[in-house]
Amino acid sequence: MFNLNNIDFTSVIWGRVVISPRIEKIITPPYTIENIEVLCSVANQDSSIAAYSFFQHLTASEHVELFKLILTAVLAEPSLKSYTVSLNTPIQVIRKLAELLPLLLSHNEQKIAFELLESDIQELGAYEYGLLDEINKISNISLWLDDFGNNQSNFDIVISKRVKFSAIKVAKELFWGLLDSDINFLKSLLTYLNQEHLLIVEGVETKKQVEFISNIKGVKIQGFYFNPQLETSIGVK
Repeated sequence: MFNLNNIDFTSVIWGRVVISPRIEKIITPPYTIENIEVLCSVANQDSSIAAYSFFQHLTASEHVELFKLILTAVLAEPSLKSYTVSLNTPIQVIRKLAELLPLLLSHNEQKIAFELLESDIQELGAYEYGLLDEINKISNISLWLDDFGNNQSNFDIVISKRVKFSAIKVAKELFWGLLDSDINFLKSLLTYLNQEHLLIVEGVETKKQVEFISNIKGVKIQGFYFNPQLETSIGVK
């Protein structure tokens, strides 16, 4: 259905690696797909590298370079044109918006969502808020808040409305914890967040979890239940 080629990349810390983009479907029950997320597996010639660790140890310029490569691959793939494609977007990329604008504006038929990382919320200042306002003026680009309820992504940024997020993604840790401990509060929370935002619950892995979310109108689902990943061996050749 989707085909994104591997990306060869070299960084200061990791040396030469292969980035393997993959697509995760975001489901509107019972089974409608309007949004997808691009995630990446990373490997060097010896073994796979945890994606979180890999991206955490890139320089600012490497973040921007790799994001542009992934974005270019997305924009070149015709099968993605029917979907909004979300990309994890570090603050280093936001700060270099001017470098991305020509690419984005020349492909305005593709809808892209920039997922603002929870760990970057605390770094937002007047300059970054201004850039996020500019992003929201681009017709085919939207801003999503990633991992609500985990780390820095909490009610402060949502209630303040300093950033106009069109979507909120609920962290699987919050979802799992409340589903086991306070299911009524979880339902109220999801219903509240869904009033003004496209709402996506991450980490959905079981039929019970799918059935619970399906009973809250409009809430979308992302997780292993609809995106089982095959074990693969990836190496630099």
